[in-house]
Amino acid sequence: MGRVFLGLALIALLGLGLGPSHTAEGHELRAHGLRVFASPSWHVTNQSFADCTAPVQVLAIANAQLGPRPAFRGSAALVLVLEDHGVNPPSAYPPRARFRLPAKSSQFESCCDQPAGPGYEFLFSDHGRDFYAFVYASQRSAADEAIAILNTLRVT
Repeated sequence: MGRVFLGLALIALLGLGLGPSHTAEGHELRAHGLRVFASPSWHVTNQSFADCTAPVQVLAIANAQLGPRPAFRGSAALVLVLEDHGVNPPSAYPPRARFRLPAKSSQFESCCDQPAGPGYEFLFSDHGRDFYAFVYASQRSAADEAIAILNTLRVT
């Protein structure tokens, strides 16, 4: 009985160490019922990156200060989440799954005043809400970090 208890205690302790340490490695970022967990270099920006009325910008986080017409040089990256309030049919948005980067990025044109540049687009639904998520980054490592953050997304 003592060995079983010791084994279970060891498994529990090891399991506690498997996840990220939210306090030591980063912080939670929130906006409009969305939250993500990111390293300290990332921050919520109140800057408007999309002037569309539908879909509407609900979350923008960046790892650098970005100007009005951001250029994604070096490791600068932006995660931009827009919410569709009925412009497209709900069938256009698959249920959220794990985000994965395609092999190649797209080159975005400036639409609805969104940034132009290299990036990735994802459509998904979560908790009855429909979203577009854009990851802007010129370096693959910055895009990988942005996707890891997007994979922590919680919708309420």
